[in-house]
Amino acid sequence: MQLLWQALEGRGEIVTQRYKIIADYTRVEFITLNPERISKSVTKNIKIAHVRFGIKCCEVKVAESREIEMDEILLSHEIMEELKIPEFLSYEMVFDKNNIIFGPYIGMLAEKKEERLKQIVENLKSYVYGYEEIGGAVLIFSEEGVDMDAQLIRGFVFNPESENWEEGIFAYPAAIFKKTGIRKKMRNQFHSLLGDAIFNSYVFNKWEAHQWLSCFEAVRKYLPDTVLYKQPADVKEFLNQHKSAYIKPIYGSQGTGILKLETKGDWFMLHFSQKGVDKEQCFKTQGELNDFLKNNLKAEGHIVQRTLNLIFTEESTIDFRLMLVKGGEGQWKDIGMIARHGVKGNITSNVSTGGRAEKAELTFKNIIHLSDEEVVSLRNKMSMIAKEAAFGLEKSGVSCGNLGIDMAIDAEGNIWIIEINNINPNHTIAIDAKDRQMFYRARLLNMLYAKRLAGFPKEV
Repeated sequence: MQLLWQALEGRGEIVTQRYKIIADYTRVEFITLNPERISKSVTKNIKIAHVRFGIKCCEVKVAESREIEMDEILLSHEIMEELKIPEFLSYEMVFDKNNIIFGPYIGMLAEKKEERLKQIVENLKSYVYGYEEIGGAVLIFSEEGVDMDAQLIRGFVFNPESENWEEGIFAYPAAIFKKTGIRKKMRNQFHSLLGDAIFNSYVFNKWEAHQWLSCFEAVRKYLPDTVLYKQPADVKEFLNQHKSAYIKPIYGSQGTGILKLETKGDWFMLHFSQKGVDKEQCFKTQGELNDFLKNNLKAEGHIVQRTLNLIFTEESTIDFRLMLVKGGEGQWKDIGMIARHGVKGNITSNVSTGGRAEKAELTFKNIIHLSDEEVVSLRNKMSMIAKEAAFGLEKSGVSCGNLGIDMAIDAEGNIWIIEINNINPNHTIAIDAKDRQMFYRARLLNMLYAKRLAGFPKEV
């Protein structure tokens, strides 16, 4: 079989063949390659090279031998130990001048606590169901498992032979897919060592997203009027303009802590959910409302947002989650949109609180009664708006690869961006909508984008 070579964004060349790296106990600081499998133009003049795995690097002497198999590489055992290369895996190689890079080596920061990671480790196998396309080393770890001083990680590497996770201590990877928030000191170290090879790194809040996206004309008109809560007077002024408002924590998900406030003449009615039960509270005066706000809201911890007259069915609010991810090519892909039908009378539409999910196209046809052509047109427009929002976030300096964009349609047919989730958008909503293919595709594309950041982009 002929070798497949391709340019790697000006860095060098990538061998798509995978190799087994075998510890060599006969030589010190050597790498031995089969000349029939490795390009002569790459190796013939190189006598000294640097072997890289993750962020670690070791200098080696280069040798050739026809006695080893074409899909094998010998590497001195002390180099294997220094780089902490798992021997039970096969790797692709990148040649960049005198660097020989093995990979991909992808890290997934999945939890804060090690104990919690051990509890969910089996659930993370859904990210490696497409392992044949990913290849290399996939490490899952917790923030607690990171030794920042030694630059080592205690975690689990996937073994495709046994289909189990192998626990151990490993070097820092070449790219990190971050699924949970981490302290700033660790985030800064990862960026110092990995550069841009960490995505979904900064967790922006609802107010930051609104401010940043308001700077872009292509997105601004799809954002509901929103202000940052600092004091009760902010709510009073907002209600004078809009008569009703949502009050949302700037951090948080799944509808937790959301309040809906309406003016009823001189009174105010508050709607909220407590332990899954819808409740109401009435305030007869502005003073009563102000006291509630002072006691329950933190200054600059909430936003006040205009309520929208959204489409609904049987008194259930409907909104949409658009799944936007990057893959091995590094481009945004709209892989599906799910309609979320809230519980009757509930102020949110979250599936986790009892709502139901279905593919958006079904809702367009059955609830809005659009024709096939109208469904395609609306779907394309919402996709375009979502991508413009993603571009805006990137232009604002956020490294993204995995977004859940919550959108809505009002009774007049206007499209709105309600919220953007970037810390760990839940792909299981696709399963709720009976589309497992969408679920697994989202997770595979996440890993292929991480593979790209690790220096192994998808072939075109």
